[in-house]
Amino acid sequence: KEFVSRYTEWISYSAVSFREIVLDKEPTKISNVKVEKLTSTSAVVYWKTNHLSDSKVNYGETLDYGKTVQLDEKVHEHRIEITGLEPEFKYFYEVMSQNKNYVYDANHEFTTPKE
Repeated sequence: KEFVSRYTEWISYSAVSFREIVLDKEPTKISNVKVEKLTSTSAVVYWKTNHLSDSKVNYGETLDYGKTVQLDEKVHEHRIEITGLEPEFKYFYEVMSQNKNYVYDANHEFTTPKE
């Protein structure tokens, strides 16, 4: 029973991926980039893509970023939690996704609140 369920899920995922990669001629695009949740030491960055794609956030205290968090699961709605941040600090970030093509949306920022 579990095997059939997983196989059905895989077939469904494969059909969606095939349609998006082969049949859909529109390039992968990013939209709705925002910080969904912000604490003094963490942030959850959110964005959407029109195709199933992986998720990557580069962030840091300058526009050179320097740190990365990445998830390989292919999704339409992306959420990445950044932890280990300092309170009352300004951080810069960019989001990246890849499916048919490699896309990014850069030059975003947030400031962590006081503890």
